[in-house]
Amino acid sequence: MIKNWEDLTIADNFIFAKVLETDPACCKRLLEMILGFEIDSIAYPEREKTIETRLESKGIRLDVYVKTADGQKIFDVEIQTTNNDNLAKRMRYYQALIDNDALDKGKYYSDLATTYVIFICTFDYFKQGRHIYTFRNRCEQDNSLLLGDESTKIFLNTNGTMNDVDQNLLDFLNYIVGVTSSNPFVKELDDKVQMIKQNKQWRNDYMRWKVEIDHQKHLAREEGRAEGRAEGRAEGRAEGRVEGRAEGEQQGKFEMVKNLLNVGTPIEFIKKATGWSEEKILEIARIN
Repeated sequence: MIKNWEDLTIADNFIFAKVLETDPACCKRLLEMILGFEIDSIAYPEREKTIETRLESKGIRLDVYVKTADGQKIFDVEIQTTNNDNLAKRMRYYQALIDNDALDKGKYYSDLATTYVIFICTFDYFKQGRHIYTFRNRCEQDNSLLLGDESTKIFLNTNGTMNDVDQNLLDFLNYIVGVTSSNPFVKELDDKVQMIKQNKQWRNDYMRWKVEIDHQKHLAREEGRAEGRAEGRAEGRAEGRVEGRAEGEQQGKFEMVKNLLNVGTPIEFIKKATGWSEEKILEIARIN
């Protein structure tokens, strides 16, 4: 369900993206907190980054898409509040489209940027109790051997139970699910959320988007109802054909029994031939 503007929090894509888009320094600190290394500077190559593909393929709209100033590293950060059990493959698809979008025609594979796709989840996707799950491609026969494709995928979990992240990151994850604290970074984020929710232009942008989404859902429901009606008519026709065949078979047996009775065929023989009871055959004999 799409929330009302007043009910939005940092865990909603629209607010999360606005917070980090309006303050690159804040976004940079969050990335450094998650990744554990310093970043010189970041830039937003496009606001509200959308990657379109060929007509028959599925495009994506990224929550927060930034690059280092030299373009050598790309970061995609997504908020995930619904567990559809498909996040691993969704992340794989995001990674593929980001690589495809980043490698301009005529460039070499070696020109691909180092990428980090980060999903901030309000559930434990892997059910291991960790706050953070980091994945890089490794050799199964030798776990110390990295593939070296320079792609990293990270799942953050607000419901972790292990002591596996520092306090700053833990406070941030708690804030995602509504737990405030005296942490300066969390306080700064909360101030930005309140500032964004007081912005009339962004409120109008969100409401227009909400109306469009509601409209698309309405069209989808109407299309579903139309398909259901069409399926119902098709099912009715199919059932009619089945019933017609069944009635035809019954009428054929009826005529056969009449003919057998007319030539003096024993009832026991007719019972075996048709599978009908003696009472039913005698009733036909009376009618006949």
